[in-house]
Amino acid sequence: MKTLISNAVLVDGTGADRRPADVLLDGPVIAAVAYAGSLTAAGTGAERTIDATGLVLSPGFIDMHAHSDLQL
Repeated sequence: MKTLISNAVLVDGTGADRRPADVLLDGPVIAAVAYAGSLTAAGTGAERTIDATGLVLSPGFIDMHAHSDLQL
C-alpha cells in the first residue's frame, strides 16, 4: 500500500537543514522524497494520505537513554 505523508518538516539526520517535504512510502520502502506540495495522491497512486503539517518527520529515532552496562 502506498502512503503519502505531506507537508512534514523533514529532518533527515545528514546535517542538512530541515525542510518542508512530502514523503511517499510504498509499503515499508521510502519511494520518494520531494519538496512539500510536489507530490499528490493522484499523481503517486497513494491510497492513504497523512497531512503532517506542523509535524516533524525523521527516520531512525532510537531510545538514547539506555543502561547497557546493566547487562555486563
